[in-house]
Amino acid sequence: MRQLVVCSFVVVLVALASVAALPPDEGRKGNTVISLDAATVDNTTYINANSILMFVTNHGNIGRDLAGVFGHDAGTFFPYRSHADILDGTLADWVLYAAGPWLGGKVGGEIRIAIAEYSDEYVPGTMAGGTYQPDGPSFRVYKLYVDSLESNPNDDYLNWPVDQGAPVDELGKPELLGDQMLWTVYNDADPYEHTNNAGNTAPLGIEIQQTVWAVAGDDGGEVIVVGPVAGTHVGPAMGAASLYVVDPYALTGDDYMVIFDSVIARESSGTW
Repeated sequence: MRQLVVCSFVVVLVALASVAALPPDEGRKGNTVISLDAATVDNTTYINANSILMFVTNHGNIGRDLAGVFGHDAGTFFPYRSHADILDGTLADWVLYAAGPWLGGKVGGEIRIAIAEYSDEYVPGTMAGGTYQPDGPSFRVYKLYVDSLESNPNDDYLNWPVDQGAPVDELGKPELLGDQMLWTVYNDADPYEHTNNAGNTAPLGIEIQQTVWAVAGDDGGEVIVVGPVAGTHVGPAMGAASLYVVDPYALTGDDYMVIFDSVIARESSGTW
C-alpha cells in the first residue's frame, strides 16, 4: 500500500512593464491586508486522504496550520486517523512543519527571489496588467472529491475557477486527479509581501497555479482504511447497526449519515 500526496506547480512568467511599476492602491504587510477589501487568505483548507492530513493555503505556504484549526502550529499529520485524534493529541505526529515554493531568476539583470516557508512572499489570485489584483472571494483553495463530481457536485465543482486557470477535461468540466484534489492560484507581484529574510527582493512577477492531489495506491493496490468506522447515535429511537466499508475508494473524509429504519429492520428480521 502506498500513501501518496502530490503537489504540482504551473509557473506563469509575467513580463513587468516597469521595475518601479506601482501596485494597486491597497497594500499588505505579512498576511494582513491594509485596505477596506476583505482578505482572501485561506489558511483552513486541507487535504485528508488515506493516512495523511496536510494544510494547503492560497499564498504559497504548505503543510502548516496557520489558522490553528487543530491547535498545533505544524500542519502535516501522519498517520492521520481522525480529527479528534489530532485535537486531543492521541495521534498528532507531524512530519512537516512548513514548506512552499522557492523561486529565483533575473529581471533586467537583477536577481530576484520569491519564497514560501515559515513566512511567504505570495498573495492570493491571478495577475493582471503585470501586477497582483485586489482581493476577491474567488481567490481561495478549491477542493474536489472523487464523489463530488457531476452526479453529486459540491460547491467548488459548481464554481470551478476556469477563468483562473483551473484544469478542465475535454468537455470543459472540472478535472479531478486522484481521489481528492486541491487547486489554487497565487502570485509574488505584491512588493509589500517580499519581507522574508531569505528573499526580500523586488517581485519576480510570477503566477503559480497549484494542484495538490492524493491517490490511494495508484498502482491498483489495496486501499487501507485506518481505524474502525465509528458511528454516533442521533435521535430518540433505539437501535443498533454494524458499519462496514463496502467501497473504500468512495471515502473522502466527510461525515456520512446512516439511517436506521426500525420498521424495515423489524419486518426483515422478525424481531423488535
